[in-house]
Amino acid sequence: MISVASDSVLVSDATFIMITIVAGKRDMKGLGMSHPYVSEDHEGKPWFEWIVAVVVIIATVLAVAGYTKAATAAIAVTAIVTGLVRLVLRERSPWKVRSVAFDAFMGIGLGAGLLILLTIVPVGN
Repeated sequence: MISVASDSVLVSDATFIMITIVAGKRDMKGLGMSHPYVSEDHEGKPWFEWIVAVVVIIATVLAVAGYTKAATAAIAVTAIVTGLVRLVLRERSPWKVRSVAFDAFMGIGLGAGLLILLTIVPVGN
C-alpha cells in the first residue's frame, strides 16, 4: 500500500482505518489520533447538488436509450453552468468542491472539452 502523508491504525485483526493528515487536525476521542477537519459550512448546497444529480440521471437514461449526443451535451452544459455559477457567485455559490479557481476551471474545462469532443468524434444520436 502506497500512501502519502497518512497514518494507518490497526483497529481489529483485519480492519484498518486510514486517516489522511491535512491542515486543520483534530484529536479523535479515545484513539489519541488526529484527522482532517471537515466543515460543512464551506460545502455546497444540497438542493443544487440534487439538481446536478438529476441531470446526470437523465443523461444516463438518454445514453442507455441511444441518445449519446444528447446525454453528452447535457453533462457538458451542466458542467459549464456549475463552473460559471461558482465563478460568478464565488463564496456564495451553491456549488462548492474546492477553491473557486479549481471549481470554475474543472467545470468549464470539462464542459468545453466534452462539447469539442462531441463535434469532433462521431457518436450515436
